[in-house]
Amino acid sequence: MNVNHQVACALSTLLLAGGVAVTPVLSARETPVDSLGGGLERQEIENIVEETLGKSPGLNDRIESQINNSLLNSVLSLNALLVAFLALFIAVGVVMLLWQREKLSTQTEIHLQEMESYQADSINEIKRTISEAETVLERLGEQAGRTEKEIVSAKNNAAAELRSIAAETQAARDEIYKKLALVLPRLNQGAEVEEKRMPTAADYVKQGDAMFMENGYEEAIGLYDKAIAQQPDLPEAWNNRGGALAKLQRYQEAIASYDKALSIKVDFPEAWNNKAGALAKLQRYEEALKSYERALSFKQSDPLIWLNLGNVLGKLQQYEKAIGAYDKTIELGANEPLIWYNRGNALTKLGRYQEAVQSYDQLLSIKPDDSEGWYARGYGLYELQRYQEALASYDKSLELQPGKADTWNNRGNVLEKLQEYNQAINSYEKALSIQSNKYEAWDNRGYTMARLGRYPEAIASLERSLQIKPDHANAYYNRAFCYAAMGNIKLALANLQRAIKLNSAYREAAKTDPDLATIREHQAFKQLVGETPKLVEIS
Repeated sequence: MNVNHQVACALSTLLLAGGVAVTPVLSARETPVDSLGGGLERQEIENIVEETLGKSPGLNDRIESQINNSLLNSVLSLNALLVAFLALFIAVGVVMLLWQREKLSTQTEIHLQEMESYQADSINEIKRTISEAETVLERLGEQAGRTEKEIVSAKNNAAAELRSIAAETQAARDEIYKKLALVLPRLNQGAEVEEKRMPTAADYVKQGDAMFMENGYEEAIGLYDKAIAQQPDLPEAWNNRGGALAKLQRYQEAIASYDKALSIKVDFPEAWNNKAGALAKLQRYEEALKSYERALSFKQSDPLIWLNLGNVLGKLQQYEKAIGAYDKTIELGANEPLIWYNRGNALTKLGRYQEAVQSYDQLLSIKPDDSEGWYARGYGLYELQRYQEALASYDKSLELQPGKADTWNNRGNVLEKLQEYNQAINSYEKALSIQSNKYEAWDNRGYTMARLGRYPEAIASLERSLQIKPDHANAYYNRAFCYAAMGNIKLALANLQRAIKLNSAYREAAKTDPDLATIREHQAFKQLVGETPKLVEIS
């Protein structure tokens, strides 16, 4: 085949390729037309081209070069279009991945919509430019018979248009890749988030701790159980589970949970401390003491353990050791009001009232509105016979907590010592209005009435005390005072005998009590207090 035929065939192939690219975009009602348009047949075009080339031999190479470039650019365009379609399939895959990620659905849908819109715009733009290229080619065919200059100009324009198409297609492909580069990392990140959503045993422990802090103890136990199901050898889960059970007063179960934690990790001072607390709640103080000592063997520097140790020592009436434990707590830097309060109580139990008052003063310097601190301080001052200060302390306690019957009763005792008998009686009656079965207040009221010489009322009040607590020795002792003052020696001695039988300490008290002076010389009295060898029976 000669050059002219080669050029003609190449041109025909190019035109046919353009026709193939356009055909898919026709609607059902459109009819395809000849790729060259203008009613020219393929053979006529070839003849025109050969004739034109015959007239200008130098044009041969230029046209062949232009046609080759056009073919190359068309192939590039088709490749770009193929890349666009390939990107579309990738986008569909991305949509499927995004559909599986619920939490990223909104963001990814937006990106897909943007991509689909951009792809549609790109495809439409490609179709438009291809259509324009076809128009250019058609015009080129129509002008085939024109001068060489016009043909070259048309070919150049067509080549420029094709280059523009290729550039735009490349830009569209690059934009699609950029979109994918933004979306795919987020998909990977979403997958990582999905993997992290499965809680670990430690996560369940943290969730349980949060519920514990919100007093959701049953829910906390459920979360700790989940942690244990995942990791049975997690001591923190067993320990914290025990804490929640203890809050629900299920102390035996709590102890079992603490024991499980300690079987996994014996050097777990918090578990030993918590176990001791549960044992103390069950009044198993000796076992609690041992458990606190084990806790301290692992952690000497924990002031909370020392505080709890002091408390259980107090329950065991080992007050000196309890004070030592409280002092160790303070030495470690703790300065909580409860430490000073419990320390003061232990000192009070030992009769060390001055030190006790100092401890309560320290408490009140930290927490001035502590009604119990003022109450305890009042008791210490009463025992030190500092009655005015004691009265001021009780008044301050009542200002903060007016509904406590014990405070009103003790306030009455102070007023009685100050010989403010009527005010004392009022204070006792206030206590009884709050707690009618408070036998101590009935007893004290009766004694104070006796001090005013109101013996029948006094005896009636003492009777009320004994109805509530028949073995209350002090009420019998006070009743002996009333009967002695009334001259009823027999009943006075009978009540004194009953008091001494219930509490032998009244034997020594009676020997020097001025309230019993009227019966002190009676032989039966001397026998009762042990001044004669034989104790007579009085009925």
